[in-house]
Amino acid sequence: MALAAKAVRSLLPPQVAAWRFKPALRVACVSSAQCRALPSHAPAAPSMCSIRQGRQGWRGVRAMSSTGQIVDQVLSDLGGESITEGTLMEMKKKVGEAVAKDEVIATIETDKVTIEVKAIESGVLKEVFAKVDDNVEKGQVLAKIEVGAAGAAPAGAPASAARPAAAAAAPTGKIVEQSIEDFGGESITEGTIMEWKKQVGDFAQKGDLLAVIETDKVTIEVKAEVSGTIREILAKADETVQKGAKLVKIQEGGAPAGGASPAAVPAAAAPTAPVAEHSDLHGLRLTFARLAAKRLGLPVPGEAAAPAPKAAAAPGKVASSQPQPVSVGEGKIERRVPLSFVRKRVVSRLKETQNTAALLSTFQEIDMTEAIALRTRYKDSFLKLHGSQLGLLSMITKASCLALAEVPGVNAVIDDATKETVWRDYMDISIPIPSPRGVISCTIRDAQNMSIRDLEHEIAGFADRARSDSLAVSDISDPTFGIVDAGISGGMLGTGMINFPQSAAMGTNAIKQRPAAIGGKVVARPFMYVSLTYDHRLVDGREAVTFLCSVRDKLQDPARMLLDL
Repeated sequence: MALAAKAVRSLLPPQVAAWRFKPALRVACVSSAQCRALPSHAPAAPSMCSIRQGRQGWRGVRAMSSTGQIVDQVLSDLGGESITEGTLMEMKKKVGEAVAKDEVIATIETDKVTIEVKAIESGVLKEVFAKVDDNVEKGQVLAKIEVGAAGAAPAGAPASAARPAAAAAAPTGKIVEQSIEDFGGESITEGTIMEWKKQVGDFAQKGDLLAVIETDKVTIEVKAEVSGTIREILAKADETVQKGAKLVKIQEGGAPAGGASPAAVPAAAAPTAPVAEHSDLHGLRLTFARLAAKRLGLPVPGEAAAPAPKAAAAPGKVASSQPQPVSVGEGKIERRVPLSFVRKRVVSRLKETQNTAALLSTFQEIDMTEAIALRTRYKDSFLKLHGSQLGLLSMITKASCLALAEVPGVNAVIDDATKETVWRDYMDISIPIPSPRGVISCTIRDAQNMSIRDLEHEIAGFADRARSDSLAVSDISDPTFGIVDAGISGGMLGTGMINFPQSAAMGTNAIKQRPAAIGGKVVARPFMYVSLTYDHRLVDGREAVTFLCSVRDKLQDPARMLLDL
């Protein structure tokens, strides 16, 4: 019997084998194709005939119980081969609750994406083996589901509602395989499927949203190329797909009988509940909003209102979603909170730049008296005539373009692949734009050809698109020179970090009143410190200082920009 247990254990993933087999377990082989556990009160041993391996790896292990099949929900895929662990952010189902096949039961955050764990069978959730905020690994058993009719359809629903597909007329059109040919830019070649808006059996009109894909720059929407019924989904949620990969098979044809998709029938039979309306949220922004709302106890966007709260927990009981304090000494408490995947991505990009370029920074101070006076004098007339606010950012951008024309090396870049210097006669300037996600660097194309009025219109357009979360890849990619702003947080001597294909980035800081000697007298003037962080492999110190002095002179006397001085 010990040899039989060892043989069965060798067929299972390590996490499953370690959990399923106890010292008291006795296994008897019935035949070469089947094993059963004895006695009945001992932990159930997986039968060899019930072990199944899915297309992406181990999906679940079944064992017989007195009430039905038990299925182990195994974390077989965390969104990519390189992702081996994540953090359990939320359990959407509790022990004892009914679940339907492919229903989301948990949310896991990895260093790249936030994924949704979907039930592999319909039934009742019997046991959960990880708490919220626990780290989970690929191949780990997350939960145990008892397969049965309870999870197949909502309570009280008629049998016909549980199988709406049988009542719908089967489309007879040709099968169209839809692939992803464009991720929003030539430099973007892969992305991760965040969620599927349509499921197998659903009807989709041409142009309907099918899926949301997140890349390292933007979140894009995949829309149906033809009208028809979804026959097969070729890439699961949280999978990484390459440009040209096939995503879904659609059978062309009209809507099913009754005018509703099969998936919509059981939804209509379910009791209605108020839903939080947030039509302006979608993609990654919607995922963040849902997680934040659940943690704060607010209505969840796109979901029915939660039932009445249960009785309060016992005093002193701490919610599992909160970081647990750890005492490290008398009166000293520490809390460890995992890095979000966005922060991990930022860390990776910053280290990549630091390891490639030879970074150096230089500083200069600018008396902003004349620039502020110019803005104050003409801001009302500017707004009335051009419909845009007159700000300092457009003047700083214009001064930078003129200075780049005088010192073209700051606008050049080293191509490390070919060991060549690329000199550019155009200036694509990235500027800081506030958004609900934080400050985003947006790129003004051909800024050297724009007036201050044109620059203000571009800045206003970026701000509108950032607020509505509708920025395109071209809006945020491939600048030749960057402007970053630490002044919004009150910074005085902040420096920027260059991002390829830049060779330099200018940092602006807070404008503060400081004493200055003017005409032999000490007076208070609004000064701003600026910095230039540059790749010293290409840009010499003389060029960097000359560039900053040129920007300084143009902002201290804006008439120089009009006269090209």
